Amino acid sequence: MDVSSVKRAAKRLLGGTRLWRFLCVARYHLVRQWGELRHRYCTSPLVRRVRDLAPGLVYRRLQTTDFYGGSYFDAPKDPWEYSGYGDHYVDVDDFRQLAVQVRELLEARTALDVGCAKGFLVRALRREGVEAWGADLSEYAVATAPEEVRPWLKVGRCQDLPFPDSAFDVLVLMETLEHIPPPELDRALAEVRRLAARWVLATIPALGLPAFGPEHAPRPDGSSPPFFQPVVDLTPFRSLERDHYGYPLHGHVTIASQDYWNALFSRFGFARRQAPERKVREAVDTMRKGDWIPFLFERASAAMEAGPLVQRWELDFRETEGVWSSEVLCLEAGRHFLHLELRLRALPPRQAPGQRCLHARAISLDGQTLYGVCLLDRRAAVRAAVRGRLTVALPLACPGRVELVVQLQGEPGLAFAPAPLAVFRSIGEGAAAPAATVLIPFPARVAVGAQGKVASAVDDQSFSRKKLAL
Repeated sequence: MDVSSVKRAAKRLLGGTRLWRFLCVARYHLVRQWGELRHRYCTSPLVRRVRDLAPGLVYRRLQTTDFYGGSYFDAPKDPWEYSGYGDHYVDVDDFRQLAVQVRELLEARTALDVGCAKGFLVRALRREGVEAWGADLSEYAVATAPEEVRPWLKVGRCQDLPFPDSAFDVLVLMETLEHIPPPELDRALAEVRRLAARWVLATIPALGLPAFGPEHAPRPDGSSPPFFQPVVDLTPFRSLERDHYGYPLHGHVTIASQDYWNALFSRFGFARRQAPERKVREAVDTMRKGDWIPFLFERASAAMEAGPLVQRWELDFRETEGVWSSEVLCLEAGRHFLHLELRLRALPPRQAPGQRCLHARAISLDGQTLYGVCLLDRRAAVRAAVRGRLTVALPLACPGRVELVVQLQGEPGLAFAPAPLAVFRSIGEGAAAPAATVLIPFPARVAVGAQGKVASAVDDQSFSRKKLAL
């Protein structure tokens, strides 16, 4: 006998009596008090402080299928107060527009949508003739997907997907990477590299200015504006926007700058391509409005093991408006690291934790391709410096034989001069650079102002709440 049968029997026997009314009133007060207690617990400053001190516990909670369940996908809610988009995210025409670009522009025959939710993009791709598959962490989303596409959807974490190596021409990650905790991003990108044969198309709610945007256009006098901006590349955990229950809103645990994502992808052998990325952005309505920020990366194959693995080059660095630049000619295809030695003269004063102090990048001569990015904050620079010298490992992802420009710029207060001798190292599959000299260390701590107030790490970023929520 189930609980509902017991309730019906009790109502038949006690309905209308004083005992029945007493039980109903008691049940009402218990439910109300339980709701109030739960609300106080979830919104308690002490509970939130404990969560801030132990982000690993929050990460484990947000990486479960319980969090991405029916309440996340289908329950009506205010998307600025509660996690999940509910009825605010439906099968829109943007998926068809994006599917057309994947088929025509990227010439994809096979595609994988990582973080596919209910498989709307997979269905659009298959209707365009692309052999598409989807994978998502949520068992609920896969189970409630349209029957037309359900056979091609799988449940799985993006750090470990059940597909063979280089099985897909294009990997699509739409609003997915921001749900992965920073300590897990290396595993996720290694899996992306394993599965992608050539292209990776991602949309990420990133902060700051894009790598290919108006700030890199020539000035009226013909000079190039500086690409450096004193920003915090990875938002500290305590500064993340929270939902009604104190968890990061919508499960977005990695809110970072575009340069952060460029550095991460270049470290795993991906070059960002401007021309096709611009065509994709102009063809999709949501991207054109700025609600989805596209990233289009091309995979660089590992260097041939038979060739020379280590070379020493003489680079002719020249300084223009605080930017050190040098051309590197005839670089072979493959994954490489360019080790640059900097002679430090002065370090910047204490800055916000995680705020970059040095930005190194490698771009094509026409500025259309970004081959590599390296970011350093002051703490990493101090830790890596030895006797006034700092070695920077700049990752290079070259899909073909290229000619590029290496550029270095530091925050005001950082005085350095690059040594002309550089070490060029080609690497095989599976090799990676030291993480401390490529990415901003995590976790970063929140900055505290002079009056003891917590300063937001993203106050100087240009972004909207809509970009972070959708």
